[in-house]
Amino acid sequence: MLRMELVIHPNVQQSVRDELNQFGIRYHELEFFSATPVEQVVLILDSIPWEPLFGLIGVWVGRRSSRKVDIVFSDGSKINANGLSQSELKELLSEHQQRSIQFYDLSDVTPRKDAE
Repeated sequence: MLRMELVIHPNVQQSVRDELNQFGIRYHELEFFSATPVEQVVLILDSIPWEPLFGLIGVWVGRRSSRKVDIVFSDGSKINANGLSQSELKELLSEHQQRSIQFYDLSDVTPRKDAE
């Protein structure tokens, strides 16, 4: 079964959820059980409607210049999706290559103390 993971920084989760709902893309949240604050939210798409997903990425990024979307591949490499055309997105998001899509906003992300 095909599945797409959207990995979202908690500070932007509501805006991504709003866009998913606007585009009619169904999803559910992967639950984490942890005593520490969660550094990311993982949404699993119930199906992969490619065209609406391409539109969602373009609209979400276009609303603020600080927003970024990365496509993460199974080998761990990643490509920033900002500015890619729909045909380039379609090729990168093929079911054989992609593992997850990460959404974040640079204006909302503060560096972790242990990353310094």
